[in-house]
Amino acid sequence: MNKEITQSPSTGDRSKTERIPSIVLRDKSRWFGISAEIKRRGYNFLKAQNIADGIRLFPATESDFRGIEFFRNEQIPFHTFQLPSEKGLNVVIMGIPSEIPESEVLGQLRELGFNPDSIARMRKNRNGAPMPLILVKLSTPQMRLLRRRTPVRRVP
Repeated sequence: MNKEITQSPSTGDRSKTERIPSIVLRDKSRWFGISAEIKRRGYNFLKAQNIADGIRLFPATESDFRGIEFFRNEQIPFHTFQLPSEKGLNVVIMGIPSEIPESEVLGQLRELGFNPDSIARMRKNRNGAPMPLILVKLSTPQMRLLRRRTPVRRVP
């Protein structure tokens, strides 16, 4: 009566695969010509789905997704979303007094090994008064630095 119990991996154990966004072609009447051009250029799409807005394409790989540049060059109407690997990270640093200039915060971030794309003090909508918040935009390769868990010095 020895039964071996196997556990399926929990959701935290599974490696997350990045989903490649779909591409929606707006003009259904041009589908046959566009599909022939897609095949001629060697792009692979998992499937094409007829929807109310047009025809939705599901690219197989990121390089197939990047092949949509020819849609722009040929002025083919379409829409899509940004690849997850190309998205940056927006970080809000709280508790920075408004008397401390952004350049000083930028210097501290560079000392910690970050090279932000941009840095800006957040302001109130009503009167434009500075808030104790700083918005920092990081590119994707710099996000791995956050996992180092570098202690951030507290500003007195």
